[in-house]
Amino acid sequence: MSYLPVIALLKRYLGIEDGIDQQEVAEKLRRAVLRLDLRLRTILPALAALLDAPRDDCEWSLLEPGERRRRTFRGVKASEHTAIAATMYRDMDMRGWLQQAKDELGERS
Repeated sequence: MSYLPVIALLKRYLGIEDGIDQQEVAEKLRRAVLRLDLRLRTILPALAALLDAPRDDCEWSLLEPGERRRRTFRGVKASEHTAIAATMYRDMDMRGWLQQAKDELGERS
């Protein structure tokens, strides 16, 4: 499953350009997510992983690849209900991508 559309939209939403320091990427992501909803802090490791940004969550590196994919998908899915998702839907119809990811992971709505 390709997360490239999600990565591109996150970068655009956060104003991340090529060559930006990864620590700055992590900080922009953290500020944006927490500004939207404090409950979304649980998806920060998954979104940071998509952006290759440093993560404060040591548990992430211990997860099996399949579990990382599931958590990443859940993080993207959770953001579906936030302003990040609203921006994504305006810029690109993510429903098709989300359905494909659900099908591949065997997730239910």
